[in-house]
Amino acid sequence: MKMGHPDVALLRIDKGADVNKHDHIGSTPLRLASLEGLLGVARLLVEADADVFAEDSVGRVARDLSETKNLRELLALAEAKSRLLTFALAS
Repeated sequence: MKMGHPDVALLRIDKGADVNKHDHIGSTPLRLASLEGLLGVARLLVEADADVFAEDSVGRVARDLSETKNLRELLALAEAKSRLLTFALAS
């Protein structure tokens, strides 16, 4: 999924794009949005249940690549939410 603008990302998500698709080096749309500092796109991907724990070929996740505080905080919150849901389902 190539994107850089939230409106384009939303359109692709609405049309059924795989928000967890990996490329040849293991990057996902969320990891690429993090790398590029695209907070709006990252937020849409998180809301569309993008896997915040998806690792690339060297074990990095989206938060490892984020350069801005807001983006790191968004991804940290998404990770925490995912852990809580996993815990609640396991209980």
